[in-house]
Amino acid sequence: MRRCLATISGSSLECPRSRLSEYIFANAVQHSDAPADRLVEIRFSLVNTHLRLEVHDAGTGRPSLRPSSPQDKNGRGLFIVNELAERWGCCPRAGGIGKFVWALIAPAPGFTDLIFGNAPTVLAV
Repeated sequence: MRRCLATISGSSLECPRSRLSEYIFANAVQHSDAPADRLVEIRFSLVNTHLRLEVHDAGTGRPSLRPSSPQDKNGRGLFIVNELAERWGCCPRAGGIGKFVWALIAPAPGFTDLIFGNAPTVLAV
């Protein structure tokens, strides 16, 4: 996934956006009220020119942004997701058990032109 993100964003593998799935996954593991034998699943796909991340869990709770103070030791994961993702949200899973949190990551400026052939031609002289 980090390689895919690096290709999309045009940056190094340690790009901050490459950590979005980690924040969403950690949130699902920490806050889910699902039974311990339920799995947390991560999916990602390309949607048009964006990378879509999804983290599925069987919990009933829904994530929400909450204020934090500089003294808080945790609780900033969803804030970071909100800042780094182009959009994010939460939807019920098919079948009604649990939910999934998704985030869309936009490509770096000029990436779509390069991939889809709209970039200006470069001539070497």
